Amino acid sequence: MSAPDQDQRTIDPTPHRIQEFRKRGEIARSKELTGTATMFAGGLFLAGFGTSSLEAIRTLFVGAFSHLDRVEPAGLTLPAATAFALACVPAIGGGLAALALTTAIQLGAPPALNTPSFDLSKPFTLGGLSDLVSPKAAGWRALKSVLKVLFVGLAGWFAVLIEGDRFLVDPVALPGAVLARGQQASLRVLVYAGGALMVLAVADYIVARRRMAEKMKMTPEEFKRDMKQQEGDPEVKKARRRRMQELARRRIAVEVPNSDVVIVNPTHFAVALRYDAKKGGAPRVVAKGTDALAARIRELARKSGVPIVARPPLARLLYKSVKEGKQIPVELFEAVAEVLRYVYRLKGRAA
Repeated sequence: MSAPDQDQRTIDPTPHRIQEFRKRGEIARSKELTGTATMFAGGLFLAGFGTSSLEAIRTLFVGAFSHLDRVEPAGLTLPAATAFALACVPAIGGGLAALALTTAIQLGAPPALNTPSFDLSKPFTLGGLSDLVSPKAAGWRALKSVLKVLFVGLAGWFAVLIEGDRFLVDPVALPGAVLARGQQASLRVLVYAGGALMVLAVADYIVARRRMAEKMKMTPEEFKRDMKQQEGDPEVKKARRRRMQELARRRIAVEVPNSDVVIVNPTHFAVALRYDAKKGGAPRVVAKGTDALAARIRELARKSGVPIVARPPLARLLYKSVKEGKQIPVELFEAVAEVLRYVYRLKGRAA
């Protein structure tokens, strides 16, 4: 059976479908964003924090060449390697930090750890090649290549235009001054070119996210099938049950202290009633529960001073036949009225 055409996918993906894509490692990624951010950050860290290391290298070689008659070449190997390694630490650290940050942004939370794997048992389809051969994808790649050359060229031209004097070397200038001027001018080029390429990289990531969102869309048939799978998923049922229990606990914490009476089974069922004589009508079931929730209702009633009356048959009838927030049915008027009269007599004696 062939895959549905993309035009038929008009329904936004469900959370379950999004999670399935993430489990397979199918998420929006941009190599441009990761690579550009890594190189840009590494260059900036080298320019900002590597000056002292570069100065140490310069001092090392100036001293060595100034005393060639007294310096053994083999003795320069370790100091030179150490100086070069220290000079690279800022660039490596900045690049790794940018790599970790951009990767975390693209993977999201929790990270999508699974990546696509090569599996001979799966039938071959052309779906995986769609991004390579589709006109849109090819056009975007070509446009990115042109924009890269254009951005770098414009950045270099702009840097020379603004900082042109820094590129001019004074014939009588000391080597240190020439190095400093060249470093400042190179930093300008890095900032202009890197900034322009970062804009392009962010745009590439946005395009990747839009493509993934389109790819994850569902046909009506896929949506129905996904919903059926979720309904039968034990984990989904457990999560739904936990949410309902939490909502019930919050509701009874508010309603039970304001109720007039709690009718109990006395252990398995508990139903809280409230009657507002000013509004008229019949008493309402404001909270109900079984087992653990029933115990919680009884506990709240005792703490709040709400009377607890044991009427097992009535408690079961109220629990099974009346929804929370609804008035009791006519056939239960007399039984409930008898309980309320009993409660009011108790309150009168207490008063």
